[in-house]
Amino acid sequence: MKPTNLLKITFAQMSQDEREKLEKKSKILVPMGIFILVILSVVNYGMGLDFFTLLIDTLFVIAFITIYRAFKLDLRENEKKIWQGVITNKHYTVKSNKGSRNTYTYYFYFGEQKRSISEEVYNQFNVGDLVEIHLAKRVWGVYFDTKLLKENAMPDTVASYQNIDKSTAKNSSRMGCILFLVFGLIMILGFLLVTNMIELPFLENYLKEFFEGLE
Repeated sequence: MKPTNLLKITFAQMSQDEREKLEKKSKILVPMGIFILVILSVVNYGMGLDFFTLLIDTLFVIAFITIYRAFKLDLRENEKKIWQGVITNKHYTVKSNKGSRNTYTYYFYFGEQKRSISEEVYNQFNVGDLVEIHLAKRVWGVYFDTKLLKENAMPDTVASYQNIDKSTAKNSSRMGCILFLVFGLIMILGFLLVTNMIELPFLENYLKEFFEGLE
């Protein structure tokens, strides 16, 4: 029977160098937040206050407070997090943004556990590696150390999880196709129902009168 927990998470005190690295990043947070607030103020002044601008402002304040609190708690407790486990799979997702660069999100799988990681750490290790990763306890994206403990660890277990992932991906793809077909049929039936309920000559005359009124 394959193990279901291939990731061990422990905690340890940060070294002086690790603490200084976290402090350095926390000092950048405040001026960055002030700069963004200034930009938002200019936008609010130009566009005026409405629901959308107030929503953006509120979300930014909540995000800033959450990140700032994470830094403060990590520094106060002086504690880091350590992952130690076997990578059974890795992948990344791409989100396309119009007019800007694509956004990539990277993941490691440790058995049934999925962890988001940085691109730099993603490129350091391969599937099957037994790794040890030291990172901030609450602040995302702050890595203190990464170690390769063993290559090709537990090959049978890794292979079994990859087979499960392939099977799951196939099932998800089939389900996506089925949902697409069902949605398409619903749209077609809805269109036919509407066209049968609304007389097309009446619709044509209404559109003709509407465009003539614009002339």
